[in-house]
Amino acid sequence: MRVFIIFVCCLMGTLFAEGGIEVDVVSYDKLFSRDEKTILTIKKALLEKGVVAVRGIPHFMETKEQFIKAAREFEALPEAQKACLVPDRLSGDQLGYEAGGVEKFQREDGSWVVDDVKASYYAIVPFDANNKWPKEVDLKGPYLAMGSLIRDTGRLLMQAVSLIQEGAYTRHVGRMLHYKKSKDMSNPQWCGMHFDHGLFTGLIPPVYYKDGKRVAQPEEAGLYARLGKDAPFQKVLLPGDDVMLFQAGEFAQLLTDDAMIATEHYVHKPNEPMDRYTMVMFFEPEGELKVHSTSVLAKDSRYQAPFTYNEWSKNSFARYLVTESLEQ
Repeated sequence: MRVFIIFVCCLMGTLFAEGGIEVDVVSYDKLFSRDEKTILTIKKALLEKGVVAVRGIPHFMETKEQFIKAAREFEALPEAQKACLVPDRLSGDQLGYEAGGVEKFQREDGSWVVDDVKASYYAIVPFDANNKWPKEVDLKGPYLAMGSLIRDTGRLLMQAVSLIQEGAYTRHVGRMLHYKKSKDMSNPQWCGMHFDHGLFTGLIPPVYYKDGKRVAQPEEAGLYARLGKDAPFQKVLLPGDDVMLFQAGEFAQLLTDDAMIATEHYVHKPNEPMDRYTMVMFFEPEGELKVHSTSVLAKDSRYQAPFTYNEWSKNSFARYLVTESLEQ
């Protein structure tokens, strides 16, 4: 279905290909006006690559800068102060701050590895009474402003391709991400190989810091993806810092009977110790939404029709949450 002329090599146990995945970019104004050509471009991108970018979003750059500043201020707080914001996952709470050792991912050789240098901050956007916020710094304002911009743009995209109808319910789970600097390259991935299991994911281009100074993304670092089960991983070539990226999730693939493709991806570390900041937004449908799908994902062990999003989500989280044994 997708053919690339590639040179394949093996690096640190993961397949890479020269070149990269070029992301299709659409104009926010044309997206907003439901331009037919723009909608066709979006549909084609989500089918063939599972990702598309939007440029020209009002107030995006200043909102992004304010968010990154607030994220760094929060992460500079002592761990003891941040610890009171950790969710109680045993009780079903998922909102607040988590640092390392929570998620595991399977390598191509079948072994498991834990993401131990990744910090997250989860909150519902735009508001939820269960959200937790620090008192020492203003994270809430910039976080919700950035999250709301991703939410509003993502909903426009989903409506344009009929993934949701105007006014339809979606839950918006924000995740601030800080990939911490590490000299340990035994695991070259900041975030291991996985699929987003939800409906849709929005994300902003990452910002890197070395020794406290902002630097460009190193050539070897960044988001990698593969366009098919047996394809090599390629770097996702960001079309600039002024775009917002959107990926199809597995549930979108189920709902559309493979008219959209969820793309397997991971984040690769730079060769030198650096910090990486970004924000993602997970779009989730109503939990009791039932699916009867002819997608190839209907053959997945998580899918047993008739079947709800809550069941799919629970089974998907179970794949990646760290348990007592990495052999599970």
